[in-house]
Amino acid sequence: MDSETFRFYQDNAAHLSRLYGLAQSPIGSVAHFYFGKNARVLDIGCGSGRDVSALCQIGFDCYGVDPSAMMVEAARASYPDIGDRLKVGGLPNGLDGLFEESLGWDGVILSAVIMHLSDAELFSSIYEVRKRLNLGGRIILSHCTARADLVGQRAGDGRLFILRSTPQIALLFEGLGFEKIAGFDSSDALDRDIAWETLVFEFKGKSSSDSIDRIESIINNDKKPTLHELLRVGGVHGCASWG
Repeated sequence: MDSETFRFYQDNAAHLSRLYGLAQSPIGSVAHFYFGKNARVLDIGCGSGRDVSALCQIGFDCYGVDPSAMMVEAARASYPDIGDRLKVGGLPNGLDGLFEESLGWDGVILSAVIMHLSDAELFSSIYEVRKRLNLGGRIILSHCTARADLVGQRAGDGRLFILRSTPQIALLFEGLGFEKIAGFDSSDALDRDIAWETLVFEFKGKSSSDSIDRIESIINNDKKPTLHELLRVGGVHGCASWG
């Protein structure tokens, strides 16, 4: 997450936590379709804690991380019963040592997260999630497909929003051994002039170790490659179809 976006969430945490808490959890209404009973789920970018609370209430073993310490503090105040399940952390480099890693995750939620990440950060982030996801585990991802207030890649409040097409996102996940199993348009939970899409990916573990090793080498060398370059290294074709 870039500095302007991070600062926005830090400075507005109390207000945003109250605002997001006004809406029913959209993840809570679909999670049972895609996560198995009692699944161990990590909500990355958990924000107000609303979705973690909703999933715990319906029987999932759910935890949440958010890069903003102020958002985590506000979430704990709003949902004290899950306070010990919420920690400061995020993508691409803030997941280590937060929860018991030997168990792995059956599911990951990336709700309104990827549009705040650059191309190189996004690829690194999905790679980090991949390392922690159990085989057959699933990711529920929601991303913004249109906003009325964008000037370039910035909203009026300064946040970064990179709008990517479904084929772009699908190619990225396929290059790391995932299969897209569902996708549908989503309305804005707060009735704002924003269009959303929800995508569900299942980890199949099909990527070759050689491709992953080469991808990891590029990421670790911090070359800040484009998504096209990383996908080419990973052996994924069809980039000309990107919208």
